[in-house]
Amino acid sequence: MKELRYTPESIGRDDPGFARSTELYLNSTPPKGGGRIGVGMTDTGAANAIMPALKLLDPVVSIRVLAREVAANVVSSDPHLRIAARHWHPSHRIENIRADVILTGMASNPTLELLINAAAYEKGIPSVAIEDYPGAYGSELRNCLEDPFLRPDRIMVMNVWAKDANLEALRWLKPEQVLVTGQPAFDYIAQEDPDGKKKEIYPELGLDEGEELVVFMGQKRGTPRAFEMVVDGLPRDLDYRLAIRRHPRDVVPMEVYEDMAGPLRSRLVNTDNFPTSVIGAIADRVITIFSTEGMSSVMRGKPTLHILNREVLAETEVPNIVVPVTRASHVINQISESRSLIARLFNPDANAGLQEEMALWKPDGKAGERVARSLIEIAQGNL
Repeated sequence: MKELRYTPESIGRDDPGFARSTELYLNSTPPKGGGRIGVGMTDTGAANAIMPALKLLDPVVSIRVLAREVAANVVSSDPHLRIAARHWHPSHRIENIRADVILTGMASNPTLELLINAAAYEKGIPSVAIEDYPGAYGSELRNCLEDPFLRPDRIMVMNVWAKDANLEALRWLKPEQVLVTGQPAFDYIAQEDPDGKKKEIYPELGLDEGEELVVFMGQKRGTPRAFEMVVDGLPRDLDYRLAIRRHPRDVVPMEVYEDMAGPLRSRLVNTDNFPTSVIGAIADRVITIFSTEGMSSVMRGKPTLHILNREVLAETEVPNIVVPVTRASHVINQISESRSLIARLFNPDANAGLQEEMALWKPDGKAGERVARSLIEIAQGNL
């Protein structure tokens, strides 16, 4: 039996679930002729960033997606892609990659992405990575990218802020390697109808028209310390309902958060039957630690609060993350200021003062087109 080459151990990583959690997906109806694109993704954020571009590319290029963990759940539900035969080990599939360009997503556990980058490096295939959170490559993966053969050739980012952040953190990166495309995962926000969505969803949630909805967006591992701060600071004399959105990788059961709500428990509304993006769209105010949904809230022009004090960040997987939208949201840096800042979330004048900064993050709805076009140009050697 041929020895496996592209294994987690080959790049110094311990990832025992790699083989059983990784599947290959292909175009349901492969186009005749055209180019070939190889894709690797692990996290939901990566899948949400990549899939809009793949749907545009589906009619014109052959697509092969290696997906694992939560990203595989997103890919498997897409009608444009079908799962391939399961008997091949993913390391064999990586070794046999044949593509004109490779695309990977951001991942908290980037074993798959790093192995695909290594294969692309050795085969001379141009590789591109796309961020789902501005500046994440520099803040989260800097140590993983010390070896040149594990790096992507280019990084696609949301805006100039993200480009500058990555250039500052990744000293090997050159300006021409960073493409400002926008973030396809947020294209849908440009076409949203929040009022219409509220009229549709509110009755199903048991909410009355005119009731305000405050949403707490959690983080990986679970952050009860942050929610405890929220419960302590939320006003008791205003009329609103409260929704708790756990992160897909939250290890803290919902029952624990519900018990922590204490005097606010009667205001809780169960939103588990709806996607987070839908609840974010109908929310009136959003409280989070750091998350793509917190950024989405800023893009929608909604009052948003980020909890970024050290004690809370220490409970997350990325305690040193840089949050790019702090000038467009309320920010808790010290526990002692939590009550006053949560109160500002309900202050019309304080929220109005953030609108100008929020407008700088509003998406135009065309990032997917730019990503797809850029990938084709790279594959053709024109970029």
